[in-house]
Amino acid sequence: MTDFRELCAELVDVSDNPSPPQYKADVLNRARAALAQPEPQGPVPVTERLPGPEDCDVDGRCWWWDDDEDAWVLHTRPIRLQPWIHWLPHHALPVPQQEVER
Repeated sequence: MTDFRELCAELVDVSDNPSPPQYKADVLNRARAALAQPEPQGPVPVTERLPGPEDCDVDGRCWWWDDDEDAWVLHTRPIRLQPWIHWLPHHALPVPQQEVER
């Protein structure tokens, strides 16, 4: 992601100070490339990032990625301090079925 403030400062610097022509060209090319990109969007509100009731099963659980376990876990919404930041709806991953002996 482009740091626009840093790029603006660099553009001001090359305009105000003597700089090698190749350096000026590099800065201008990066500025042109940044301007050709879509405008950066603000971050998504937390309420739109977390699972809603429609994403959870009847027990209020959905899938959370647990870095410590290196696995998806079916769990209720974690407490704020839990480092789980990736989630999927409860129906997104299959639940292993226990085989019934006959």
